[in-house]
Amino acid sequence: MNELRGDTPKIVFLLYLSLIFSIIASSVMLPQPAEAHFYGGVTKDLDDGYQVLFVPFPGTPNAGDNSTTLNFSILQDGFNVDNVYVSFTIKERDSGSVEEQVPYKFYEFSDITIPYNFQKIATYVITVETRVNGDSKYQANPLVADFEIRVKDPNDILSDNPPLIGGIGVGLAIVAIASFVYLKKKRSLKRAARRK
Repeated sequence: MNELRGDTPKIVFLLYLSLIFSIIASSVMLPQPAEAHFYGGVTKDLDDGYQVLFVPFPGTPNAGDNSTTLNFSILQDGFNVDNVYVSFTIKERDSGSVEEQVPYKFYEFSDITIPYNFQKIATYVITVETRVNGDSKYQANPLVADFEIRVKDPNDILSDNPPLIGGIGVGLAIVAIASFVYLKKKRSLKRAARRK
């Protein structure tokens, strides 16, 4: 019986330590590098080998978060298109109401980052219009690409964090197994003590 009491604080400590490490390890998100091009995200293929790549950060922004960035790359055959005029329109998808309209602006390089603070929880459509300087077709008639983005409640930490849910599940399973082993050991020690 005394052996069991001596091990109990160690077992409890190890269970808590395992739970803490599981939660921390499953919730850590490493930043994605953005050098020369943006990677990942959604790519829209347009005519004549043009593409528009959209990589929001974070992937699902929170309403009211002023650290959200909307990252775009205008590409042709996988390479940056330089010297472009780009316009952005942000609309609420369901109501169609225009939340923001950014007029055409010249960008020397086509990797573009726009900080934006979504005010409401909704799904938005971002329309990117690009006029390509030096391209007779797309200097007059812009390339147009639409992207949808869902903006979530800042208090909703579980919907887009499966690793956190998994970590909690693993932690609970570890606690349940350790409790079962502890109780089984305790019963066997009691039985052994009775037999003596």
